[in-house]
Amino acid sequence: MKQHGLGIHNFHDTLNGLTPSLVNDYNSPTFFVLLFPFIEQQSLYTQLSAFDTSQGNIAGTAYNRAWWDGLATGNPGLQEQLGSVPIYKCPTRRGGGSQLAEALDGTDTGKAQFPGPVHDYAVIVVSVASVWWEHQLANPSSTAAAYQQLNNYEGPIRVSQLITASNNRTWTPRDTFAWWQDGISNQMVLGEKHIPQNRLGKCGSNTPNNLQTYRADCSFISFGAATRFSYARGVAIGTPRNLAKGPDDPVFLPSDDSASTSTTPSPQSQYAFGSWHPGMCHFLMGDGAVRAVTVTVPGSLLEKFFRVSDGETVTLP
Repeated sequence: MKQHGLGIHNFHDTLNGLTPSLVNDYNSPTFFVLLFPFIEQQSLYTQLSAFDTSQGNIAGTAYNRAWWDGLATGNPGLQEQLGSVPIYKCPTRRGGGSQLAEALDGTDTGKAQFPGPVHDYAVIVVSVASVWWEHQLANPSSTAAAYQQLNNYEGPIRVSQLITASNNRTWTPRDTFAWWQDGISNQMVLGEKHIPQNRLGKCGSNTPNNLQTYRADCSFISFGAATRFSYARGVAIGTPRNLAKGPDDPVFLPSDDSASTSTTPSPQSQYAFGSWHPGMCHFLMGDGAVRAVTVTVPGSLLEKFFRVSDGETVTLP
């Protein structure tokens, strides 16, 4: 995770801003793709940018299941290269080499969430609204409720700003380190995401809307579908969630066992973060340090490290 921190700081020094959570909306590249040039993966970034034939800046391509499936024939070897980025995988959870998620279901190629290169770390998403996932539209001309949710967003990493002129669309970082108002050493940015052992390497599509879909181990390339994105883990202020205790924990919190059989389980009934390191879960701080947090730390305390401006001084046990 330290290399993620170095990449974030290098990105900030070069582009005068924080690495965005994603470029814009469901089919766009995420934080983990935008970070490529700053973690010694410029070649992969260049190859992905080449798909944006109209603009060449990675903002104009729909990275979805149809795009991913087409790589196997149109760009042999690229899938395996994307699955081989070493710093995106925790060695305690996965082995080495290229690792791509298996598709559990469906052939709906228009869905944004798709199998592909897996990863073990997630961007922290925080909203004061219950619909914490509705902050993803970067287009300021949009009247969609999702764009308006930026006003309710208090997480460390936000969506980019889109710039459209003369039929050319590009992006720029939205925030600088100043966004982390409680100080970079007090800000958690990424965490190890909870993936149950029996879900490792398995990606559900958007249908059916059930247990296998939620907290799936899907591609880090694009946003994914609303409440089920893989690149991040989200919380809503006032409904904190504790850490999973280990890989044998289920997808859902013990207090909401009914969610495992529901066709529309609430995102707030799911574990967000968790590790396969016994008794610990690791988080990246804004200053680049990595903190090992005991899994018994209450979610209400972690929430204070997730928010950018709660103004409270707290310490971890």
